Amino acid sequence: MFPVDLLAVVAADRSGTLSMMASSSPAGEVPLGYVSVLPVLAQCRATGKIEIDGDWCVIPIGSDRGRQLLMVTRPIRDTAHLDVPIREKAEALAGTFLAMTNRAGFVTKLQSESRTDPLTGVANRRALLEHMEDEMGRATRIHRPLSLAMIDLDEFKRYNDTNGHVAGDTALRTLAASMAASVRASDLVARYVTPTGSVRRSSWRSCARMRTAAPRSRSG
Repeated sequence: MFPVDLLAVVAADRSGTLSMMASSSPAGEVPLGYVSVLPVLAQCRATGKIEIDGDWCVIPIGSDRGRQLLMVTRPIRDTAHLDVPIREKAEALAGTFLAMTNRAGFVTKLQSESRTDPLTGVANRRALLEHMEDEMGRATRIHRPLSLAMIDLDEFKRYNDTNGHVAGDTALRTLAASMAASVRASDLVARYVTPTGSVRRSSWRSCARMRTAAPRSRSG
């Protein structure tokens, strides 16, 4: 057993740029800045071996398209002591991880999950910003207009307070599915920040279709 209270998978490209592939902790997702400053992470990148420093353990788990994949873990303090057995447990964890994982499928899944809002299933803020950058460049090159619609749910806080968060989550999922079904294949529906959504490369006509298709609900 190798119990941890934080786990993150980080990718490092040849220039040293880091990106978060996936993460988990009791507090939720782990910010990239939280682990990117760890000296032990840089040490593991340099040596390509399991490195342990203080409360942290970093495990190299392979590569993808020239990028190093590193698993950053923080063993639970009550059950882990930073000695030789911990290194052995880390090696076992890395071996089990690689044995059970189809690496190509795992990386694809991580990339998809890192760009998908877990509640609604539409694109998340990261995917939206990346898509915006690509589309703005394309629109500039071909001299075509580009539209962005920011959509807010009327009285959503009151709906949540009256009906509960489960009902509010259901409403968000229903609206997201309705919007995604109403746009063109070239459009992108994304959840930016709760409870705001946005649509890329949409026209007023697309917005009208989504507004018509969106289910109506009363909180009273």
